[in-house]
Amino acid sequence: MSKIVVRFPSDLYLVSHVLVIAFNSLLIVPTVMLNIVSVTAIMKSTRLRSKPCYFLVVIQSVVDLIVGSIGIPLFIFYVVSPIVGFLNCTVSFVTAQTFFIPSAVSIITLSAMTVERYIGVLHPYAYTTKVTKGKIMAYECCGCFLIILLFGVSLPLKRVITYFSTFLILVFFILNAYVYSRIYAVVVKIARSDKAQNRNLRDQNSSKRKTFIDEIKQAKSCFLVLMCFVVCFLPLALTSVVSPSGFDHVLYQIWSMTSIMLNSSLNSVIFFWTKRELRVQALHVLKRNAVTP
Repeated sequence: MSKIVVRFPSDLYLVSHVLVIAFNSLLIVPTVMLNIVSVTAIMKSTRLRSKPCYFLVVIQSVVDLIVGSIGIPLFIFYVVSPIVGFLNCTVSFVTAQTFFIPSAVSIITLSAMTVERYIGVLHPYAYTTKVTKGKIMAYECCGCFLIILLFGVSLPLKRVITYFSTFLILVFFILNAYVYSRIYAVVVKIARSDKAQNRNLRDQNSSKRKTFIDEIKQAKSCFLVLMCFVVCFLPLALTSVVSPSGFDHVLYQIWSMTSIMLNSSLNSVIFFWTKRELRVQALHVLKRNAVTP
């Protein structure tokens, strides 16, 4: 184990490190608690548990829970290391993987959410046969296998892995841009059609209309989670492009990573905010636990 003594060029860097440590220490509690409540609420409800869209929420919440309980504490130790004059290469490597692996699984899960919403909104009659929890798990397992494969070849083939990761991210953005633009086009088309129809005709199709509105609300929730993911990861992407040197690079990097850590807490906030059923079930679980000795 090698030790590296780091002397900061000014108090600004030391203060920045302390603020990152304090913020992430506070972030652990809401990240862990919100995701535990989210998973528990869905698993306790037969209705929510049976829906593929909520099954995907469980997967994402579990990933975020791992980030909150393992990733953030490791990151805090990583930031503390240069302050106390200790930096271990193994800690740096493991910390880097706590970003790479959960981020990759999140991309896989968000892609699954996108495809699930595409079928749910544009092909509702095929939804029950094409979107099942078994197929979602098969997709997630294949994605995790790909992550393990990438992790295995990342050391000897760093340049190749960078190009391949860039390609996957590009495909991810193209997929989401296509799907949500199609969903938006359908919503606009339906809205215009409603204006052209009389009220009696709309009332006759009230059941189908309610189902369609519910599917659109689910799509809105997934889109907001996707946008939150992009915004939280944008600082790290900009840092890679700008490529500051020396201590400035370290400064930008730790704040960029803090933004990524924040995403694991914001996901649950968005899920609770946009999904009324999840809020009601979560409150029910909290009240039941509060009165249980």
